Amino acid sequence: MNDSNIEKSKSLFIIAAGIIIGIGRGCLNDANEENVIIIMGIINCIALGIVFLFLHFDVWKGCNKQIKNAGINTTIKDKCRNLLFLWYTICSVLFTIITVAYIIRGCTAKINDIISIIALAFSIASEGLSCLLQKLYYNAALKLAKKIK
Repeated sequence: MNDSNIEKSKSLFIIAAGIIIGIGRGCLNDANEENVIIIMGIINCIALGIVFLFLHFDVWKGCNKQIKNAGINTTIKDKCRNLLFLWYTICSVLFTIITVAYIIRGCTAKINDIISIIALAFSIASEGLSCLLQKLYYNAALKLAKKIK
């Protein structure tokens, strides 16, 4: 699948998910308010996670391209990729722990709104943020990879 098809698939997925969630939220009007807040908290956390996931894929793709084209030996390239994967794993675990703790410890409508606004902001700024993070992650991974024996 080429980059154009991936972008189209991501866009269709986001639009379909948004429509389904919007319709689902409309159907929750008669439900218990506390349950609605919990359900919307879960949905907002999943939405933020998906935005982060798509951002990660863009950053990963850009970093891999930089690593592939870098004039460094294969061992350092492999270390760079491993460091980037480790960073992604740590971030994913932390995001999951924070999300589960938020859902279990108490969702609030106010924090749900904050999460949805953050997800929207990251989604809108994802292209520019992806370029910025690619440079930062690549440079950090390269420096660390050269120091690791």
